[in-house]
Amino acid sequence: MQMMLCLCDEFANDFDIKFNCGKSVAMRVGKRFKEKCVQLQVDNKYILYITELKYLGVHVCAGQLLKFSVEHLMSKFYRTFNCIYSRSKASNSEMIFVELLKSYCFPFLFFAVDAMSLSSTNIRILENCINRALFRIFGSCDNSSLDYIKKIVLDFTIQRALLKRDIVVLLIS
Repeated sequence: MQMMLCLCDEFANDFDIKFNCGKSVAMRVGKRFKEKCVQLQVDNKYILYITELKYLGVHVCAGQLLKFSVEHLMSKFYRTFNCIYSRSKASNSEMIFVELLKSYCFPFLFFAVDAMSLSSTNIRILENCINRALFRIFGSCDNSSLDYIKKIVLDFTIQRALLKRDIVVLLIS
């Protein structure tokens, strides 16, 4: 790896390009991801090893397998939902809340989901965000009631959205 970085460094020097070592990081994925390894250098500066990185809005986590984090999506969803919910309490219409949820909050929840392969845990986290928002809107805490509300009002589940995405990818290829 260090030899490849030295080659990149030579290329950069030949073409008057500078690497920003403050933004350059390395992350290990695989069986030995926790093992300590030799520091890598670019332009005689060390590169940090990290456990999570953000690339084009997608958070990738170090581990035995390539994993994606959805906690940042969850926090953006709740921040948007709480802002809308607190400002539109006077409307007293659940359907207005649901439409605002769909148009303003869902884009934050599903940002870059197409680029990730979500684990079952991540899918449960995203479903739980929707369930908690619907609970606050409708005041229903029973799972069967929430499933019925999702079926009637949202006509949407994350599993169905991911299945549609996979079908479209298969049809295109």
